[in-house]
Amino acid sequence: MDWLIVGHNNFMAKFFLFLILFLIPLSVFAAGATLSILPATGEFTVGQTVKTTIFVHSGGNAINAAEATLNFPSDLLRVASISKANSIFSLWAVEPSFDNAKGTISFAGGTTKPFIGSSGEALSVVFHVKKSGLASLALNGARTLLADGLGTDVFGSSQGASWKLMAAAPQPVIPATGLPLAPTIWSSTHPDENKWYSNKNPKFSWMLSPDVDAVKLLYDQFSDSQPTLLYSPPISERELGGVQDGIWYFHIQFRNGKGWGETAHFRVQIDTEPPEPFVIQFLDGKKTIKARPRINFATTDGLSGIDRYEMKIDSGEWQEASYILPAQEPGEHLVVLRAFDRAGNMTEAQDSFTVVRADLLYIFIRVAAGLAIVLAFYLIYFVVRFKRKTRNKIQLAEKQLHKTFDYLRNAIEERVRDKEALRQYKDELDSAEKALQKMIQRITDHS
Repeated sequence: MDWLIVGHNNFMAKFFLFLILFLIPLSVFAAGATLSILPATGEFTVGQTVKTTIFVHSGGNAINAAEATLNFPSDLLRVASISKANSIFSLWAVEPSFDNAKGTISFAGGTTKPFIGSSGEALSVVFHVKKSGLASLALNGARTLLADGLGTDVFGSSQGASWKLMAAAPQPVIPATGLPLAPTIWSSTHPDENKWYSNKNPKFSWMLSPDVDAVKLLYDQFSDSQPTLLYSPPISERELGGVQDGIWYFHIQFRNGKGWGETAHFRVQIDTEPPEPFVIQFLDGKKTIKARPRINFATTDGLSGIDRYEMKIDSGEWQEASYILPAQEPGEHLVVLRAFDRAGNMTEAQDSFTVVRADLLYIFIRVAAGLAIVLAFYLIYFVVRFKRKTRNKIQLAEKQLHKTFDYLRNAIEERVRDKEALRQYKDELDSAEKALQKMIQRITDHS
């Protein structure tokens, strides 16, 4: 019997060794499952419907459940319908649903038969294109669960989609009788009549109805001109080259067998010149003890106007420009400013400044001035609180205050050799003295 026990133990040992060497590595080295959206790319027009499918790729794993939230731009797209008819899932912990206001589609499905494959359909969605723009779709909060009885999450990654949504070309209107209607004009290069562009070569297009046998064109700087340049047979697009800066109007008129119809007008705003050159002013001096120096800047643009200013310090990121710089470490720094006009043209200015480390004298002045202001607040409180008649004492304190500040000014003149630092020290003293003078006046008014 002993050999049976020994043989049995040997068999069990080999069996577990088999599990360790072969079965466990299968789960360890299997690729993570993925979710994807198809079509991943494409160009679609406003008003069009786009059938979209969310696929599950098991990555070699046997999975029995998946969940995710699909986020889409609600200003560009809306969900028309959702279908789970061809889904690999038959059980739904979260029934597929959508919210067009928030731009979300949520689902959590499962199956009793584990799925292994590269293109299992989770659900399909039909989107309706609302307006033009770049639509990015992403799958967030995704999980794919292994059919191991433990619900092990083997999700690896997700692949979203990026769609280009374009305005639909207007359809030609064919009147039953009478003169042709006014053309509908659009521009692929200057689509918005209220915006400025730096492109000097505008292109215009229009739809021709079958009855139109000729067109007249013109561009000038008057909004109500009548076109004069005849094209017969008619053309359906026109590109202009080297148009000068300014506000221009493109005019077009159709002719059919009944005669000439109404004229359509399209405005184009062109600005190719950058804003005027400008300089950066350092209000605290190009050498300052202030960690957050103040600057001033301004420029003009004679045509489209200034849109914004951007700022960068040293090798930092571009950010919205401000008149008080972010805190800087002691040392030399380079500030770069860019002025953009409404057509996107840019003018750049740059200059350097130095932040010097504040010495003990400067720190003493700031602390002393701060303490004096705090004490003045307490003095005002007690005068108002107890109605004390202290006018003479206040006048005496005021004289002593001015003497103290004069002494501090003379002291720093003797100790500070840097003219810029000396000016800033005096500015600090002047500011503190003026603040205290206002407080003393308030005390006098209440005494």
